Amino acid sequence: MMPRLMVILLISLLTTGCSNHATDQPSITALPTFEATLTPTMIMMTPTIVGTPTPTARELMATTQAEEARIEATTLAAQRQEVAQQVFRDDFVDNRNAWFTGVFNEVETNTIEDGFFKIAWTASGASYELYEVRELNNFIAELDCRIHEGDRKGSCSLVFGHQGELGFYKYELFEDYYRLFIIQSNAEPGILAEGDPSSVISAPGELNQLRIIREGTRIQIELNNVMLARVNDNTYPGGKVGVSTNSYSDVDKVEVWLDRFAIWSLPE
Repeated sequence: MMPRLMVILLISLLTTGCSNHATDQPSITALPTFEATLTPTMIMMTPTIVGTPTPTARELMATTQAEEARIEATTLAAQRQEVAQQVFRDDFVDNRNAWFTGVFNEVETNTIEDGFFKIAWTASGASYELYEVRELNNFIAELDCRIHEGDRKGSCSLVFGHQGELGFYKYELFEDYYRLFIIQSNAEPGILAEGDPSSVISAPGELNQLRIIREGTRIQIELNNVMLARVNDNTYPGGKVGVSTNSYSDVDKVEVWLDRFAIWSLPE
């Protein structure tokens, strides 16, 4: 069984797919490093220091790195979009795709209103919803999300390569941290990439766009059109793609809003 997975509910999609709902109790503790080829290991960018009239060489380098990463990510995304075929999109204007709504396990309440898929937590936990229609090997996936309440105690994620009980990949974003990691049924979770997104993340309360580009063994993760990391891993060459939210607080309320979820297939 998948580590810490408590419950899985399958809800059939009405037209375009269906959703798979699960919950567990995660830990924010660091995960062990998993061997992977990183190109680059990560792109570290230093925020502008307020009150310093003349930028230092380090700040200028960080700005240059950020711009180069943005250009590279935007160029690659544009190139792949030319040959991509959109297979799913939901702007959450209604629940036409039959996502799970209501109270789940007494700690999670899901609603779709005001153009958002809103997930409210009253305790720690994790849940995900899958696009069930097909598995994807080469694809682009995007998710627009924000932490509406809970600050650094909440996260939103894209999951992919989901192979049922075997495992999956997860690209998770906090306000001050991101990580790409792999969940395996027969091993401990392993980090493929991680870092500080503060230089490119949106202001608190504003939307962030997560993007994954998966082609063969290459996995590229982006935030707001900036490449954060590129790794090579083929543990799960294909699987289902979905969205996920987490709460890491047993006391404070956490609420995550999802605004848009879209998937494109890429040529094999």
